[in-house]
Amino acid sequence: MKALSAGIVLVLVFILFSQSFAGNKDFEKGIRYYRSRDFRRAEVALKKYVSDIPDPVAYYLLGYAEYKLKKFGEARKYFSEAYFIDPDVSPKADQMLKKGGR
Repeated sequence: MKALSAGIVLVLVFILFSQSFAGNKDFEKGIRYYRSRDFRRAEVALKKYVSDIPDPVAYYLLGYAEYKLKKFGEARKYFSEAYFIDPDVSPKADQMLKKGGR
């Protein structure tokens, strides 16, 4: 019984770790697309990332990507989400864009 429980825990840890790693790839792609002004691809990658990880910086950048695509209602929604999680998100997002990721 203990071996089964330990096995289940290991499988769950592996699943969570693999999702987190995949999510980071989506975040990095989103940053790369955002910097290259490919806002449509940035939108796709960042939406995928925030569906797994509620990251205020990703929400903030997604809001700007939506704004650049003239999706103002969506932009407002993502900005609100970012500021709800972290009211000081703006300088963090700017710093993220300058330094090249996490």
